[in-house]
Amino acid sequence: MTGRAALGPVDVDDETLAEMLSADGIIESNVEDVDYGLTTLTTGERWWVSGTARQDGADVPFRLFVKVVQSALRSPALSGIPPQFHHAIADALPWHIEPNAYRSDLETRVPDGMRIPKAYRVAEIDADSCALWLEAVEHDDKPWVLERYRDAAAMLGRFAGSASVAAIDTELTHPAGPHQARLYFETRLNDQFVSAYEQGGVWDHPAVAAHFGGDLRARLMSLIAAAPALIDEIEALPLLNAHGDAAPQNLLVVPDGFCVIDWCFWFRTALGFDLSQLVYSEIDLDRSDASTFRDIQGASLVGYREGLADEGVEISEAELKRAHTIQLAIAHGISAVPLERLGDEPSAVEASVQARATVLRHVLDDLGL
Repeated sequence: MTGRAALGPVDVDDETLAEMLSADGIIESNVEDVDYGLTTLTTGERWWVSGTARQDGADVPFRLFVKVVQSALRSPALSGIPPQFHHAIADALPWHIEPNAYRSDLETRVPDGMRIPKAYRVAEIDADSCALWLEAVEHDDKPWVLERYRDAAAMLGRFAGSASVAAIDTELTHPAGPHQARLYFETRLNDQFVSAYEQGGVWDHPAVAAHFGGDLRARLMSLIAAAPALIDEIEALPLLNAHGDAAPQNLLVVPDGFCVIDWCFWFRTALGFDLSQLVYSEIDLDRSDASTFRDIQGASLVGYREGLADEGVEISEAELKRAHTIQLAIAHGISAVPLERLGDEPSAVEASVQARATVLRHVLDDLGL
């Protein structure tokens, strides 16, 4: 097991690794940490495992992506969250969903233009964690243009409307299902954001005062008041398939379409759910300017509707826009003030606050609030 000691209990012997790779043997291997700047509560370590295998008498290079999925209760990031919320967060983030995806036959059911990474090994470490040995996906990482957003949305629409995907046992997917928005609102949003807004100190922050002043603060509170009725509305929508975290960083561009990774929120839920992350996540991560929001949103709505139609699901533009807007409002509108960054220097957070306020105005305009 040369060079793989860093994997600890996740590692396998050379014979098992060779079997995973359909190789005759392992000549050499090594491990390096994956450079990943985002915190995910249900993900532990991530590694690249690479080396050389012997296959049909030839030396062949290989590279795999290995990660640990785990109970959120094991995440160091929970230290920044009051302990009374820890078990509710863990319940909302069942760590076994992604292993379920790779153990299922999902890969054979996804629509044209979509695939999932090949899983070489899915192995329990203990009662609260699992190791995934996955294909290292070669992909195009150039910045996205509008055509790519439209293509990605069309792929997500085909996935949403796929009867083959819908036939998978729902016990494998996220248990919140169509109640995901309600669960999120009644736990994290109420406990963290609504309470912070009501206490009032957040509004004194210089960047927040500058960009959430005037009518926007009152409009945000109107959204919070309207949220229960809006959630009732989206829970009455048709249930479709959703990846659950369809940010561009999880939709790897490959020659035949997209290889979709990170399946920890896979479920059946309301029409248009995946569009929220698709259109907003790059702005939320400060990777894209808020001025791009309307163009990205427009291209994505068109693509998603086309994808649904490819699967025989006909939805009007107005119905889709309404469903998307409500879900975007719940997922990102109520949490528009970046509480986690207000301890930074005001100048460091200014651009982020302004971008979030800009998108929030668009969302509230679309809801008529």
